[in-house]
Amino acid sequence: MAIGINDLDDDDFGMGFESAGGQQEGQQEETVVVNNDDDNQGNEEDFMSDFLKSKGIEDMNKIKFEDENNQIIERSWNDLSKEEKFNILNTQFNTQETNVEDNYNNELTEDEINFINQLRESNLTPTQYIQGILGETNEGPHYKIDDLSDDEVYLLDLESRVGELSDEEAAQALNNAKQNEDFYNKQVEGIRKEYKEREDLQTQQEEASLEEQRQQAFEEYQAKVVDAINDFNSVGSFDLNFEDTDKEELAQFMLSQDETGVNYLYQALQDPETLTKAAWFILHGDEAFDNINDYFAK
Repeated sequence: MAIGINDLDDDDFGMGFESAGGQQEGQQEETVVVNNDDDNQGNEEDFMSDFLKSKGIEDMNKIKFEDENNQIIERSWNDLSKEEKFNILNTQFNTQETNVEDNYNNELTEDEINFINQLRESNLTPTQYIQGILGETNEGPHYKIDDLSDDEVYLLDLESRVGELSDEEAAQALNNAKQNEDFYNKQVEGIRKEYKEREDLQTQQEEASLEEQRQQAFEEYQAKVVDAINDFNSVGSFDLNFEDTDKEELAQFMLSQDETGVNYLYQALQDPETLTKAAWFILHGDEAFDNINDYFAK
């Protein structure tokens, strides 16, 4: 620890400075001690900075703490209390602060590394981060009426009943309504509930309409597939003697879905080998069967 000039007394040296010459020598000695004290202080700060780096703290002026609101703040080493400094010096830190792969000896996957880096950049604790995700997941439907203030909701409903209002009329209506604040809040709450029910009903009607359109489109597609199967009597010049069971099997494969709602034909075409065969047959199937038929005919 550096010793300041004020901590020294003349008696510590066993001598006084009474003569003019003695005073001059004393002043020179003081100058040397002050310079040494500054050097010592600088060396001490450099040593402390290096020591904190070994504890994982790269910048002694930006030490991260979590405040009462669970927010991450930065504080300087010199501003910490003795107890806080003692706790830091006695805490085991990882010496590789930024390199996650080295910290865990490459045991983390790339996704896990990205998650940890994202968590650090968010300046949130793991608990806060998880709660935020759960909050987003548990959010209910968003209603347009929720984007409006109470005054806007009240005036919107009022104008839907009496027509457009001037600014003066709107201000007067709000002033009259708020004479009884509790009743005003109940009115606004009831209006919001009514508009949400309307929006739910509109959403249900739109979904039902879309479902009806999808069902109608599927029925038209299904009819065309059935007609195509009935007309599928040959490949090239090679005749196909399809029985009804064969046609039903083909229609089932092309139109039906498994328990997860995935179409069987679509699922089969996800296999590259099956897709390649189908593509080849589309391009060369008729020609190949013509060649086979000609071969047997000769």
